Amino acid sequence: MSVEEEADYYSTLKCARKLFLHDDNQKAIRGAVIPPALESACTKAYGDLNDRAICIRTGLSSQILGKILASMRNSQEPKFDTPDPLVVTKTNMSYGSVQCRLDTLFQGSLCEKSFNEDMSDTDLTKGACHPKLGDTVGNRPLCWFKP
Repeated sequence: MSVEEEADYYSTLKCARKLFLHDDNQKAIRGAVIPPALESACTKAYGDLNDRAICIRTGLSSQILGKILASMRNSQEPKFDTPDPLVVTKTNMSYGSVQCRLDTLFQGSLCEKSFNEDMSDTDLTKGACHPKLGDTVGNRPLCWFKP
């Protein structure tokens, strides 16, 4: 069983990478307006230029979704440099705020675990970034996830 935000995390941690793997990702992001926080985080996370471009491309796609959701909810557009400060006391089984969703998508794209490494229904560290593993980026945000 999964929760809504876990699906968002999985989509950028595993699916987007697999989907964009053989594309010319540097060409795909050429000319795009890339928020500095997105570019900086992806540059720190990935030395390989294609992996970095996939991270940025995924982030730009996530930003578009965030803008759509913000419009639908009449809320403020989410930003990469203003993470949701909420810390839940138990895992939220529904969707979080629009900002929390962007944070989740963003962190999934920053986690360096292989898209080929399966995740687990019983071990939250398997195939994902997690504080127990010493990960400081790429973790599920605490605005919906209680480790």
